[in-house]
Amino acid sequence: MSGGNDNAYLKMISEIKYEEFFKALWIPFQGLYNGIKFKTIPFDSIFVFSSLLFLIYTTGIDQFAYRGPLLKKIYPVSFIGHGILILIYLVLPFLIWGFIEGARLIRFKKRLEETLTIAGLRSVLGKTPKIVGVYPVDEDTKKLVLTKISFALSDFINAKARIESGLRAYIDDIKENRTKGTVEILFSNMSLPSSVRFQEVQKTNKTSFFVGATRAKEVFGDLDATPHLLVAGQTGGGKSTFLRNLITTLFLNSKNMRFTLIDLKGGLEFQLFEELPRVDVIPNIDRAIEELESLQTELIRRIEFLKKNKVKDIANLDSSSKENSFLRNRRLIVVDEAAELFLAGGGSDSSKIIQARRILSLIARQGRAAGINLIIATQRPDSRSLDPQVKANLSGVLCFPMQNDSSSITVLGNGRATDLPLIPGRAIWKEGPLMTEVQTPYLSIEEADRLLESDRIKTQVTRKENNENRISKRR
Repeated sequence: MSGGNDNAYLKMISEIKYEEFFKALWIPFQGLYNGIKFKTIPFDSIFVFSSLLFLIYTTGIDQFAYRGPLLKKIYPVSFIGHGILILIYLVLPFLIWGFIEGARLIRFKKRLEETLTIAGLRSVLGKTPKIVGVYPVDEDTKKLVLTKISFALSDFINAKARIESGLRAYIDDIKENRTKGTVEILFSNMSLPSSVRFQEVQKTNKTSFFVGATRAKEVFGDLDATPHLLVAGQTGGGKSTFLRNLITTLFLNSKNMRFTLIDLKGGLEFQLFEELPRVDVIPNIDRAIEELESLQTELIRRIEFLKKNKVKDIANLDSSSKENSFLRNRRLIVVDEAAELFLAGGGSDSSKIIQARRILSLIARQGRAAGINLIIATQRPDSRSLDPQVKANLSGVLCFPMQNDSSSITVLGNGRATDLPLIPGRAIWKEGPLMTEVQTPYLSIEEADRLLESDRIKTQVTRKENNENRISKRR
């Protein structure tokens, strides 16, 4: 009898699929490994769960789960046993999260293999491209890296629609890394709009502006929180359109803000804002340097006034006081194509260029407290055309697609901008350490002109009246 039982036991042992068993045991650790590697473990939620389990233990509620005759024997009675139980309660939430994440990755790999087969990406040897890794890019986007095996980049691009359908995702970009023999697929489970209209979201407060839309929300910037910005992007990416949107928004919403628009491409980009009240358009380097020197004098005056009144910034001043009235007007300086200003050229004195860089650095460091904001825009971001001291104090960054990693690294600190799809208006918004892919709003020149028309007419009427008054006085 015992021999029969032994044979049955041995048969049961032999039928266990140990490989699958150990794979199952490895799932939570695989999930935790990826979580540590990509910094995606939700420590706040896990801490709450662990605290709840610890509370259940300290109040003795957990003993009700061990009422059965067999389970009762398991409940610890020794000091060491209780220590082990506490450790289990603390580790258990991590293992549960790791198991969920690991199982999700396994399901993803299985679905991907099926998807690639259906999409025709299976070689004559029956092999499909293998996963090198799935890397989080931001809170909404991931990068899937696959081996190419015998397939060309065009094969993956042609299969894009089927891959999207199979993975139930939206693919932003597909490109190859020939050095590593891989294909990189940028995807998300939520769609990102390819265009966003300005008028849909122009209701903002005095110092805020619409940055763009993500897959899940609208993103706004605020000059009070992010006083200085860097806007970078190659021709046609959306840089000029964004500046048009930002300046129009702030001009319409903040009636006490004065604008100094330095356009070193001859004033073409900012000619829309000419003949507007509170706006000065500066079309060349020499005038730009003169204006910056004037701004430096105003900055020093404002800082000295703050020191005299023993306050850190203009927000702490009494706005109703006549003595403080000159500080009510915020100043916004926008420098388009900063490379022309930072690089000595165009017949300008190199000493003046150095002086301009020094003033911009001063504004970037001290302008926030004095109510002077700075926006630097450039098509050529590198260490020569973008002063490092100025860049270090630009707390907000909007970067449109870049041609190479070096330009992207100069602006963002990584190569993320080279992964952006070539969709006009698509950019990376970086505020502090956080980076988010956004679709910036589109505002046409015609629409901006219509919005600004009433203010332009008022300026023309006022100028005409002033001229008539001068003529009448001469008579």
